[in-house]
Amino acid sequence: MNIESIKKINFKNKAKNLFSIWEKYNNMIFIVFFCVLSTYGAFLIYQSLYDSTWNENQKKEYILSQQKNINFNEGKLMEIIDETNRKRNEYEKNVFLGKDIFIQPLLEVE
Repeated sequence: MNIESIKKINFKNKAKNLFSIWEKYNNMIFIVFFCVLSTYGAFLIYQSLYDSTWNENQKKEYILSQQKNINFNEGKLMEIIDETNRKRNEYEKNVFLGKDIFIQPLLEVE
């Protein structure tokens, strides 16, 4: 392909033809694109829900590993409860600030 044959191509005409094709078929292109994406999404959902590749041994190992991570530490819980109760009792104490200089004592009139 030489330069002379490239110069003969009318790019404006090609762009107009391409745009006219787009105007005719843009709805159809979007519908096909939507259908392809929907089908692919449905396939991925089906594969993740029903086509599991784990065997029974892998499932048991996973369950055991999750149970190891959930150790209930009763001693730690009791420490937290004691600390919470201590803070609650400290909050509920009446704090005596001393003599309040803004309250005048009642004067008795003779």
